Amino acid sequence: MKSKVKNSQTKVYLDHRLAAPGDVLLQLGEGRVSAAIARTTMAPFSHAAILVASTIMYEALDDGVLPTTLPLVAVQAVGDGVRLAAAMSDVRAARLLRHANLEQDVVARRFDVADEFMEKLLEFVGRRYADTCDLLRAAPSGSPLRALGSWLKSNSTRGRLPRSKRGIFCSELVARTYAAVGLPLFEKVTPAGRVNPGDLIGSPFLHEVQGGVFFAQQATPTPQMTHFIEAAKKNLLRREDYADWYKRAEEIDKNLQRQEEG
Repeated sequence: MKSKVKNSQTKVYLDHRLAAPGDVLLQLGEGRVSAAIARTTMAPFSHAAILVASTIMYEALDDGVLPTTLPLVAVQAVGDGVRLAAAMSDVRAARLLRHANLEQDVVARRFDVADEFMEKLLEFVGRRYADTCDLLRAAPSGSPLRALGSWLKSNSTRGRLPRSKRGIFCSELVARTYAAVGLPLFEKVTPAGRVNPGDLIGSPFLHEVQGGVFFAQQATPTPQMTHFIEAAKKNLLRREDYADWYKRAEEIDKNLQRQEEG
C-alpha cells in the first residue's frame, strides 16, 4: 500500500492508544539524507525503530543505539472515542507495524512483551552507528551499491572487527532484536545486516496497525487536557496506572462533550 505523506499544513502523529511494545515504527524523514536512503533502498521509508512502550522507542541513530521519547501533545476526540497524539518531529510519513505473534491480548501482555524486548535491546545500547560499507550492503539484491559495500568492507580494517564491536543501523537493530526474542520476520533466513526498511514492509509477519499513525493539524493541548498529558508522561511505564489511561481519556472526552452540549 502506498504510504500517505503529509502536506505542509499537517504533522504526523502516533496514536498512543494503539501503539504497543514490540511494534515497529517506520519513518520517512524530511531531510535529503532520508530521501536518499529511501531511493537507494527503493522503499517509501528510510528509518525503523522498535517501541518498548507506547511513546518510547529504541533506534540506531548517528549517536548510536539510544532510547527516544515521543512526547504526548494532545488528546483528540475521534468518533465515539479518543486518541492520544504523540508527536514525531521532522517526519514526512510513517507506518506502524505489529508482528502477527503479538496481535493477541495486546493490552494484557504489553508489560511482558516490553520486558522481553527491553532485555534484548539493552545489549545494543551504546553501539555506534554502522559504517557506510555496511549501509550499502543493505541495498536491495542486485543493486550495484550492495556489491560496492561488500568491496569496501573487504578492504576495511573495521570489516574484520568482531560483531559486538561493529556498528549497527536502524533496520538491522530491528532484525537482530526480533531474532533475539525468537520471532521471525521472513520466511527465509535473512542476515540482519542485509535488512533495510523496505524489507520490513514486505515481511509476511508484520501487519500495519490501522490508525496507529495519523495526520492532523498541529495539535495544541487544551487547558482541560494539560493535567492529563503531564500525568501520562510521568506514568507511562507504571503497571498499576497504565490500564486506567484509556478509561480516564474517555471520561475526559465525555466531560468535554457535555460541556459543549451544555
